[in-house]
Amino acid sequence: MDFTPQAAIAASKDGKIEEWVDAFLRSEGNNVTFADGLKLSKRYWLGPIEIPLNILVRICGPEPGIEFPESQENWDHRVGALVAHIKGGGIVPPLIVRYRQGTLTVSDGSHRHGAFEQLAIPNYWALLWCSKKDLAKVKARFSL
Repeated sequence: MDFTPQAAIAASKDGKIEEWVDAFLRSEGNNVTFADGLKLSKRYWLGPIEIPLNILVRICGPEPGIEFPESQENWDHRVGALVAHIKGGGIVPPLIVRYRQGTLTVSDGSHRHGAFEQLAIPNYWALLWCSKKDLAKVKARFSL
């Protein structure tokens, strides 16, 4: 399966974005725990949309107190590999972003986000997910 932003756009147009996300997380995304968690209740998906990266909050990284910490060495290695991939013309999957109480958190894609920061890329594709109660707020915030 293709995990480019263009493939995600096509899956969204076909009403199959949830299936696309699940397939990505269970394969190339290597985040089966998150894929399983998404199935615990109904999620509402929007996008992919091109989003300013500076409004997103990462939950994975080397910073103290972050929700999913990793060593600076591992972070630098993974982000560095993505930077090289992108500089070489490689395309990476959209970020998977959760909207909750006005905050947009990177649920999957923190390393991609870190690579974009290093490359000074201001915007990238994201799939937004939220609860039913937040759906109208998200649509209004992004004019969807």
